[in-house]
Amino acid sequence: GKSRSMPELDSAEMEKLREEMEAKDARIKAVEGELVNNAQASAREISELKLRLFEMEMGVDDDGSALHGDNISEASSPLMSAGEMSATLDGTGTDFSFMS
Repeated sequence: GKSRSMPELDSAEMEKLREEMEAKDARIKAVEGELVNNAQASAREISELKLRLFEMEMGVDDDGSALHGDNISEASSPLMSAGEMSATLDGTGTDFSFMS
């Protein structure tokens, strides 16, 4: 009896296993969907914050100094942490700041 390495399962056990697998698949799909939604929401939020900050800088600096590289790099770092914070606060603990 070398050919049969696995013990035979009766059909009831097979059905139970199949149902458990399908339930697990459904849960995984739900979690994946949630992660995608959270990532998209975070990315949107970060874009809006960056736009708002950019508009504020443009309003403050009419001489165009807001476009200098220094200001932009300074401006983007607090936004990054805001994105990380919102990603942490939504309960997933996943950092979506890479989306920006």
